[in-house]
Amino acid sequence: MTTARILPFRMLLDEGMKLTRSRLRQLYLPFALPMVGISVLTVLAQLGMMQRFSVGDMAGGAVIIFAMLLVAMLSYLVYVAVAVTALDVVADRAVDFRRAYLFALRPRAFGTLLLIGILVFFAFLACLVPAFYVIPLLSFCLPAMVEEGRYGSRAIERSVELAGLNPLDNFPHNPLMRAFALVVVGMVLSWAISFLIQLPFEILRQVLILRDIGVGEDPFAIQASPVSLSLQLAGSVLGVLASTVLSLYISHCSALLYHDTVRRREGGDLEAALGELDRMAPGSGDVATAPAAVNPGVVAGGGGAPAAPPALDAETAVEGSAAGPAEGGAAEEDGAAQDPLPRDEDPIR
Repeated sequence: MTTARILPFRMLLDEGMKLTRSRLRQLYLPFALPMVGISVLTVLAQLGMMQRFSVGDMAGGAVIIFAMLLVAMLSYLVYVAVAVTALDVVADRAVDFRRAYLFALRPRAFGTLLLIGILVFFAFLACLVPAFYVIPLLSFCLPAMVEEGRYGSRAIERSVELAGLNPLDNFPHNPLMRAFALVVVGMVLSWAISFLIQLPFEILRQVLILRDIGVGEDPFAIQASPVSLSLQLAGSVLGVLASTVLSLYISHCSALLYHDTVRRREGGDLEAALGELDRMAPGSGDVATAPAAVNPGVVAGGGGAPAAPPALDAETAVEGSAAGPAEGGAAEEDGAAQDPLPRDEDPIR
């Protein structure tokens, strides 16, 4: 992935898609299966919560709340594991799913991500708009933890440093703006998946619920009916299967953005450019170079013995020896004709 120039955003999206397609068979099931389980558990927990609270069963409601917290924790594990795996893929390391999941359980990693979540939460509370600045600003925290071993405030400082790297004041190549654009791309694709896959099932489910309510049926009993529950589970599972591919794609793009920004910050572009110059240097074998113009009597490279004159055949040698004296004599006669003064006389005198 080393390059001597900035990776444009369009090419970043293309490279992320190539990585996702090439590794989808390897990465899909280890993340899709846990996400399906989380989706089913979420639907059941929501249904149980509505039924428990409708009858005033607070003890049962506490169990459902615990189930929702479990769902949130499992979602956190999968989210971190996907990001760690994407960083391994971009860095050309062997993919280790056990390491990816265990990384999320490290206390320092969990504490750092919890701190980031609190900052994002307060950003959403401030009229939602600041969140669209805070989320891209902190988007390099997780890669900094995985690749550089920075946690806590050091990871946040590193993310802010990388996000603000723009020495040429080039707006399209600003890492903060590219991270923001990546967030927007993820949100738009997520909404598209929900609209195309989950919305039809939800519309059909709501139509059936409203029809039964119109004939006097209990709303909570209707939502717990096999037909309603099947439609909700089908839409949720299909949406999760598609969202897993989207998560892998966005994670690969985020990893590419991190590595590209770090190369610019740490001088990787300069190192790659110098390596390109070395490959183009004479004698490297990559570029054909013309021989240097040297004295024909000296071998190129200097320091050697005079090179032997080119061999001549017998006829050429005879003609050269015969023409030599004649040409020498003609030259002397021409010189004498052009010089009217004797050689020992001074023209001034």
